[in-house]
Amino acid sequence: MMLMPMRLKPLFFIIIATTIGLFIASEIYLRFLNHRACFALAGSSTGICRHDAVLGWTNKEGEFTFSAATDQTIHLRLRENGRRAVSAGDSDAPDRREKIILVGGSFIFGQGLSDMQTFGWKLQQRLPAIKVLNYGVQAYSTYQSLLMLERILPHTTNPAIVIYGFMNHHLERNIAPTYWRAMLNQCNGPSVYIPYATVDKAGRLIHHPPETYTPWPLTKHLKIAQYLHIFYDMKFNQSPDIHPVMQRLLLEMQDWCQQYECQFFVAFLNAAPPLQNAYSRFCDQNNIKTIRYDLTGYTTNQLRNPADGHPNEMLNTLWAGQTSNVLSPLITPQK
Repeated sequence: MMLMPMRLKPLFFIIIATTIGLFIASEIYLRFLNHRACFALAGSSTGICRHDAVLGWTNKEGEFTFSAATDQTIHLRLRENGRRAVSAGDSDAPDRREKIILVGGSFIFGQGLSDMQTFGWKLQQRLPAIKVLNYGVQAYSTYQSLLMLERILPHTTNPAIVIYGFMNHHLERNIAPTYWRAMLNQCNGPSVYIPYATVDKAGRLIHHPPETYTPWPLTKHLKIAQYLHIFYDMKFNQSPDIHPVMQRLLLEMQDWCQQYECQFFVAFLNAAPPLQNAYSRFCDQNNIKTIRYDLTGYTTNQLRNPADGHPNEMLNTLWAGQTSNVLSPLITPQK
């Protein structure tokens, strides 16, 4: 048996010790990063969401106060079916006004903002003749937004307009890739079940019930293993179905709105110019109305929360102002 030369032994142990130290430091850092980046969904006593057998999770009804990533205190009220309050007197009492229904993810919901700072609240202020219903939910996909619309639209009195908040992340969330399941699992454990959609060879939408994440070995215990799994899946397991699924979902949302005689809008809240242009063309070809926002003169740093990248109050104000300009001519004056 060949022995290691004496002069190499110190170097060998230094390399081993350094490697172990880097591993421990990386694990500690990733756990800290994970803690800062996470938001609680279903299964958490501090979360604002609860498990839902169809949607995966929905907002809880109630009033909540907590500290956000910006270390500011956030106040929010969630009404019946988890919709977010859009005025001080917002209630679940019958309201005969025409309705604007907002569906989407955290940008529509207003993550990191108090009620009065959100897009929905500011839109309600600008359009008092119509009732705004904000059904945005953290981490939702287009598919979950469709499921939400299917749930609430039949029970909404006088629906006039539906606005879906388009985000580039939704293309992948719609098919619930492993990395997306893993990311939610990191923050919330195996209690998170995600519904998703695919398309068959004929282009028909296939609905899949909520499924949870099956981790790699060690990913239950090591953040490094979790991040390696996420990286591998993002790099090597990309699905070609993201655009066919998104297009089919937009068409189905349009169909639901036509069934209930309300107008459907796709609001491009977050999409790179090539993606926005491509989906604007798709919407035009299929008679889907769009809202595109002019943010000329503003930088990303001015419009986003530096802690987590979510839109700040200024961006929500700009969205509400430009959206109300588009919608005002379409609203029937209150009699």
